[in-house]
Amino acid sequence: SVHLFYLSQDEYRSYYLDELQDIAGKQPRFDITAHYFSVQGAVTVAFLEEHCPDFRQRKAGSIKAMAGLIVRTPKPCWMIF
Repeated sequence: SVHLFYLSQDEYRSYYLDELQDIAGKQPRFDITAHYFSVQGAVTVAFLEEHCPDFRQRKAGSIKAMAGLIVRTPKPCWMIF
């Protein structure tokens, strides 16, 4: 299964989020979670665990890489990439 974390400054800059949510609603193995760093702050391990409890076991390198960055120092999302 796929869990996409859609990171954006705010809901007004969440381009294509509606379309992605429509797709996720039709695909049982695709989940999407939006995160607005201007509202919610930096992505944290707690956020990942809340929305994707098995994120540490997932094979997607980008999720593991992101988790490795935020465990030590929370940063605004735009600084992660």
